[in-house]
Amino acid sequence: MSRHHADAMPHVNTDRLWQWHMRMARFGVTGRGGVNRPALSTDDIELHKQIALWARERKFDVEIDDYGNQFMRRPGTDENCKPLVSGSHSDSQPTGGRFDGISGVLAALEAVEVMEEAKIRTRHPLEIVIWNNEEGVRFRPTQMGSAVYAGHARLGPLQAAVDPQGVSLETEVGRLRRAVDFASERSLGKPFAGYLELHIEQGPILEEEQIDIGIVTSIQGTRKFEVQILGEAAHAGTTPSRNRRDALVDAVNVVKALQILFYDPLDLVRFTIGQFEVKPGALAVVPDNVFFTIDFRHHEDAVLKSLGDQVKAVCEDAAKRCNVGVTETRN
Repeated sequence: MSRHHADAMPHVNTDRLWQWHMRMARFGVTGRGGVNRPALSTDDIELHKQIALWARERKFDVEIDDYGNQFMRRPGTDENCKPLVSGSHSDSQPTGGRFDGISGVLAALEAVEVMEEAKIRTRHPLEIVIWNNEEGVRFRPTQMGSAVYAGHARLGPLQAAVDPQGVSLETEVGRLRRAVDFASERSLGKPFAGYLELHIEQGPILEEEQIDIGIVTSIQGTRKFEVQILGEAAHAGTTPSRNRRDALVDAVNVVKALQILFYDPLDLVRFTIGQFEVKPGALAVVPDNVFFTIDFRHHEDAVLKSLGDQVKAVCEDAAKRCNVGVTETRN
């Protein structure tokens, strides 16, 4: 491509894109400048509505499927072609950042906006998608919207999912439909011609190497476990160490053993204990119950299987005086 042609190409309006980010960051804003935007919360639904209104102003079709995934479609010159799709998610972790997920949605929006301004027509329809409940904070499991759409999860049980307050996913999808009442129904699994997603790195590597953007070459696979260690509660002042079945002491030994199992000199294994609960949680009582979670990730199936299959035995061997239960979970 000549320099003349490169200069003549339309460019993203970075100021406009930044303003979109700042507008969307108001939905679920926290005191520290991040966001707390659970899937299909009032803030999340309002965000969906604002982007849907943008699409309607440009006479794009807006569609919502039974799972709450929202699509905005710019027609192509050949409507028999499958759409090219780009987007991401809008829900966040409780202490989420302003750019996680939503940047992928807004990048796609800005790209389409530039093409609209330049009157660039594409043969394929272009679709912007907001996947529902990617984080899995409010409804379990994670990545539900995209998993259902891709055929990796059955719709029925997931529609029956409820949040910690007992509100059903199905109820909240209905609330989204009422807020975006001009959206049409969309069938699940409608095929794509291609899919592209921009996402923040969520890690330090590109920044450390002063690289602006990277191309994903593999996706981390995940195995997750719940571990429960049961001992015996006892008085802290009168029970000798030799008579104690201290669940916390055994839990510490188990965690140390897991750190050895998951040690990787190449630093490619990701091992995290994200939840850790000790009961009864009294100052003068020997703990009798410890619960914790394991999140283990790697990009190679063989490593996931090899290390993940050892978790149960390692936990049982490391606990000296207490009973250990290990359960692998979907999430």
